[in-house]
Amino acid sequence: MVEGAQNLLHVVEIFKDLDAEKTNAIGQRCNWIRLPKGKLILSEHEPSTDVFLIVEGRVAAKSYSDQGKEITYTELARGELFGEFSAIDKQPRSASVQTLEESYVGSMSSDSFRDLIANDPELAIRFAEHMVRKNRELTQKVYEFSTMTIRHRLCAEILRMAGGDDVGDSEAFIEPAPTQYHLATKLGTHREAVNREIAALSSRGIIEFTRKRVTILQPDTLRRIIES
Repeated sequence: MVEGAQNLLHVVEIFKDLDAEKTNAIGQRCNWIRLPKGKLILSEHEPSTDVFLIVEGRVAAKSYSDQGKEITYTELARGELFGEFSAIDKQPRSASVQTLEESYVGSMSSDSFRDLIANDPELAIRFAEHMVRKNRELTQKVYEFSTMTIRHRLCAEILRMAGGDDVGDSEAFIEPAPTQYHLATKLGTHREAVNREIAALSSRGIIEFTRKRVTILQPDTLRRIIES
C-alpha cells in the first residue's frame, strides 16, 4: 500500500464523513496503484471480483460489439467506485473499464467489501443509496435512447457532463472537452452525426465547442430543446 493512501478515502462518496479510524481501517484493506491514461483496468466478461475506489482521476466503462463498435456506458471520477456489481454477485464483469486520465485507485477484494457492508449498517445504507442512484441513471438513459433523437440526446449529455441539475442559467463549461468520437460512443451513434449536431448548436450560439473546452452559452435553450 502506498504510504498515506488510506487517508484519501474520505473523498469516496460512500465513505465521506466517516471518522479517521474507520477510513484508515478500510484503506488498510485496499491495494493502491497509480495508473496512466489509457490503461485497461478491467475487461468485459473477465472473472475478477474486486471493487475499485477512485481517489484521483477519471475512468470510462464501455463495451465493444462484435463489429468493433465502441459503446460508453458511463464515466466515473474522483470519489466514485466501480466493479461493485461483480463484487456483490460474483459474476463476470459486465463492462470494460479504462482510464481517461492518470488515475489513482484502490482495489478491495469482494470478500472484504461484502464483509465491510455486512457489518456496518451505516455503510450498508450508503451503498444501497449508491446502487439506487445508478439504477435511476440507467433508467434515464434507457428512456432517452427510446424516445429522443440524436439532437435531443446530445443536448442532454452535454448538460449532464457540465453538471446536470447543478447547471444554472449562466454559462457552464466542460473541461477537458470530449472528442466528437467519444460523444458518439456515449450516444450510440457515429461521429459524423455528432459533428453535424454540434455544428448546428454552435451556429445558433447555444454552445461553443473547442478542442480544450465546451462552453454552454445558453443552458435554458438546451433544456427547451430537450423538452421539445
